[in-house]
Amino acid sequence: MSYFELPEHDLGDIVERTILTDIPQPDQPVLRERVLSVVYTYEGNDISALTVLMYAVQQGKLDAYLSKLEEYHRRTLAYIHPETRRNFHTTGAQKAQVFFLNCLRELGVRPNEYIPNL
Repeated sequence: MSYFELPEHDLGDIVERTILTDIPQPDQPVLRERVLSVVYTYEGNDISALTVLMYAVQQGKLDAYLSKLEEYHRRTLAYIHPETRRNFHTTGAQKAQVFFLNCLRELGVRPNEYIPNL
């Protein structure tokens, strides 16, 4: 069973359209694989992960935020089932949302601005 918030078969197209458009062509294949790897590991939080990456790429901070998302997943979310990540009544899901909000705040995005256009 899939717990993605977005249709799993559309994730590659969404990454192409929202993240890779401003990346130089020679770098796209490697970054595409890394971005998709991160998005797939954030099953259940894929919209939040994509949103952070969208803003990070706009500011030239894609690599830093890919690393940040990879590390957070390794330390925390890897131990939380994707279905549970979507249940905002659990501590793990609440902490994940705080993590995403902090990432967006660090990127200078104000709360009323981060409605992703996916």
